[in-house]
Amino acid sequence: VLKSVNITYSEGITFDQVTVNAGPAPSSNTIAFRVYQAKRILLSDAVLVGGKAVTGALPTATPPLPASAKGNVIGYPSGKGASFLNCTNCAIIGSDVSLFHTGIDFGNSPGMIVEGNFVHDVRTSPIKGAPEANTSIIGNVTKCSTPWKYGGAGDHGDRLHIWADSGKIVTGLVITGNQFLEAGCGPIMGIFIQSKIIPPATTGGKYAGAIVSGNTVAQSNGQAIVFSGMTGGSVAADNVLIWTQTNAGALTCKPGSVPCKTVPRLDIKSSRDLTVSGTRAFDAAMRPRAPVVTSVSAAMKAAGVVVLP
Repeated sequence: VLKSVNITYSEGITFDQVTVNAGPAPSSNTIAFRVYQAKRILLSDAVLVGGKAVTGALPTATPPLPASAKGNVIGYPSGKGASFLNCTNCAIIGSDVSLFHTGIDFGNSPGMIVEGNFVHDVRTSPIKGAPEANTSIIGNVTKCSTPWKYGGAGDHGDRLHIWADSGKIVTGLVITGNQFLEAGCGPIMGIFIQSKIIPPATTGGKYAGAIVSGNTVAQSNGQAIVFSGMTGGSVAADNVLIWTQTNAGALTCKPGSVPCKTVPRLDIKSSRDLTVSGTRAFDAAMRPRAPVVTSVSAAMKAAGVVVLP
């Protein structure tokens, strides 16, 4: 059993069936399995276990957290599970990741594969990252995030958060066959594919030819899937949105806005040449409901955004 793994400036290494028992982390940025400036690193069938923070702010503290807390809240999951930064053709496959602030993250890593993992009992986002070309997020199951004082100056989180900064065009992004489950825990948001604006730019990054299909989002937060910056013939097909109502009172829409307390919401922003089809939505009793689709402007429709049954 290992305490941590740190791989830098390396190539062609496979870690199979390893266990990393990191325990409570001193900082939210402490990483159990770190890969940096490396190529063809594979982590498969691993078990990564963090721990609840024993140092940091008290749960009763008023947000935002002071710098002295180092991102930690005592009694909440701490640190990062697996992190891939500045890597090429790396992968984490079939692994169990739990009890971290963030489960799996990545950045500036073309050819990244996140497949068949079980990421659970984390504080905020199970999986997040800034993808490069040919990033695949396939067949993962995530459940049970427990954010601290969610919203406002407290924690924020998405079950899957993907972002592309201004000027970036991400090609070959695939997000298929994943299950993002609230499982009676915190009502964070679902899949957020973000076109992130970095000033002084006025527009964010783009995703060309992305495929987002066959995913299930089950939660009590109305924001189930957000598409922004989609272009180049991107396709979103056969996704399932389930409104669990487990924490229905914990997060509400603004007065007079879409009825997100009863059905999941599909939000489309700043996109073109995107086809959305086969989206199915259900209420807490698994009765079919029509998904609420918002923000499909006339300009986006003219630019090729099509929403089909």
